[in-house]
Amino acid sequence: MGATANVAATAGDGLRAEVGGQRPACVRMARGVLQAGLPTGFAVVREGDRQRLAPPLLFCRHPAVHLAGSALPDPMVPITRQPVTLLVGDDDALVRECVAEIVRTLGLQAVLARSGEESLNILLRQTIDLSILDVNLGDMTGIEVFERYVRGPFIAAPRALQVPVPRRLPAIFMSSEPTPEVRSFCEATGSWFLDKPFVPDDMRGAIRALLPGRI
Repeated sequence: MGATANVAATAGDGLRAEVGGQRPACVRMARGVLQAGLPTGFAVVREGDRQRLAPPLLFCRHPAVHLAGSALPDPMVPITRQPVTLLVGDDDALVRECVAEIVRTLGLQAVLARSGEESLNILLRQTIDLSILDVNLGDMTGIEVFERYVRGPFIAAPRALQVPVPRRLPAIFMSSEPTPEVRSFCEATGSWFLDKPFVPDDMRGAIRALLPGRI
């Protein structure tokens, strides 16, 4: 440490002379780094009979910061967003296709299901960011699909040692014959409800509201 310590002491003395005997925090940091054998980024500059550390002090970083910085994404490389996928479940083929077209106009992907069972299987097999379900899917209601998926971990492990974590599923429910119970369910779960028939802008607004920052 001898040579490095001498350089740090000489440079530190010069800087203390320049600021009236006060040792700035940046000098203390520079001295510590030099004495630790990490002089990278520092230079001793001689001005007449004085010596000082060159301004590149600002470029001094702890080695751990260098390692962490190397893992950061290159700002010149565009960030690729993960695709957003929506499930559209309705037993009416025309409604399915119309809703899917609205979804695609937003630049999102649509996976279609014609029944409650098919909707539930899709939810369990792949990642779905938002579900759009008809309340009446024929074999079961859209609410049943939602409940079976969200509460599935509790049903599968009723005697688990740890409390299961419920799945999260943003959802839009639609129906031409809504009941107070359906509306109350949507309010309680933070889901969105749309009356059939609806205009495309209403569906787009609901999707944007449930996927903030994703579109």
